[in-house]
Amino acid sequence: MSCAGDNGKFFLKNMSLLQVLLVFGNSYHSYPEVAGASLGAIRSFVNTNEAVQLIAQHGVLELLVRCLREACSNGNLPTSLVRATASLVRNIAADDHRKDQLVGLGVIEFLHGLLVLDPYRQDAGIVEHVFGSFAQITLRAPGNSQRWMSMGAADIMPQLLRKFADRDVLQRQACLTVRNIAGRCPELHSVLLDAGMESVLRDAGKLPGCVDEAYSALRDLGCDVQYVRVAEDGRIVPAFEQFGSNPGKLNFRPVYDATDDIDQRIEEKGSAPFAAQSHAADIDDHDHAHHHHHHDGNCCNTEH
Repeated sequence: MSCAGDNGKFFLKNMSLLQVLLVFGNSYHSYPEVAGASLGAIRSFVNTNEAVQLIAQHGVLELLVRCLREACSNGNLPTSLVRATASLVRNIAADDHRKDQLVGLGVIEFLHGLLVLDPYRQDAGIVEHVFGSFAQITLRAPGNSQRWMSMGAADIMPQLLRKFADRDVLQRQACLTVRNIAGRCPELHSVLLDAGMESVLRDAGKLPGCVDEAYSALRDLGCDVQYVRVAEDGRIVPAFEQFGSNPGKLNFRPVYDATDDIDQRIEEKGSAPFAAQSHAADIDDHDHAHHHHHHDGNCCNTEH
């Protein structure tokens, strides 16, 4: 099923369906593949704040945290189940209240655990969903950013970005996360840069789907993004087109401008299905013009 609005309405009117899916989801020890498919089905219905609240009331958050805890404790849960778990966390974290609940249940520590533990850190789908979750968790939440960075995240992120250098969506989610951290936690700029974040962001900027996000992250970290190249006749000319963008169609502004609408454009591309409506009246001012952007538009694509 897709994340169409009709699916969400059907879900809300048929509580027995959620109950059945939860029974299968809680059977993850005996039937992990069935449990993973059930979590994927729940995710396909979570396209409104009302749906998020509903599943939270019926213990889905606790189920997800149990799966993550067990995965991090021994690494024995199948990657398909862990991928489905991280995917649903990513969707739910788009709701600020439920995000806070997840954080209170220890989800930052468990998601970080997936990034350092085999076989999960070897799975591009899991890493993408973890970065997508952190893009939500760090949004307007410097305390969450500092908590994650204290675990060594600044060293882990560049490693994984190099490992999955060709994964546009994964790279984009990481760039959004860096923007959130850099915009609210200037004291962490040196930590990120010392860990090698600048070079991986520049590499990410070569991917067509990450140009705006990568160079906005570089800008927010205070890096020089005024690129030039030497033309055949020896002239020094702008070289933005080398980094994934078509000549004459650059969206990124290399110099910070308080009126820059880059965040709104990123948000429009990356919002969860219900996020734009739920937060439209709750946009706050950000030191770096970060309003709110949510996870990738592929959030409802379960094929990874």
